[in-house]
Amino acid sequence: MRFPAEFAPLELDGRLLGDGGLSLNAPIDPILENAVEGDLWLYIIDLYARDGDRPISLEGAIERKSDLLFGNQTFLRLKYCVELRKARRELEGSAQSRRRDRIVLLSYRPGMEEPGPEKSFELSPAALAQRWKAGLLDMDHALNLKFEDDLIAVRRK
Repeated sequence: MRFPAEFAPLELDGRLLGDGGLSLNAPIDPILENAVEGDLWLYIIDLYARDGDRPISLEGAIERKSDLLFGNQTFLRLKYCVELRKARRELEGSAQSRRRDRIVLLSYRPGMEEPGPEKSFELSPAALAQRWKAGLLDMDHALNLKFEDDLIAVRRK
């Protein structure tokens, strides 16, 4: 499925460059491809929440569209990568198949003072400080989780 880019393509040296966020918003591939020794512990805090409330305004609907588009992209990509890693370990033999991935996907929730659909572009010191604080709370929550699957998606209340 293809989605329209958030930004118009930019031409550099005769090549059109597009918005890479549409293909990989959370850059997890290098970690998953290079983590071959021992168990993998990976925590991802996604700016786009897959779960959320029903929007009540046009701005809320636009924000929810972005959350679903990008949040589902990250989750589905992670799910695919986890299954691929499991299959590769099984093919490599019994010692490798005992290794375990523990991947936690947490969803950031913006505060009321943050812009809705423009949150991707809000990089002010106040917004970054708020995201940092939320990330610390999310990590405190995530460190107390019990793993039943290699990939869990959670929401801190």
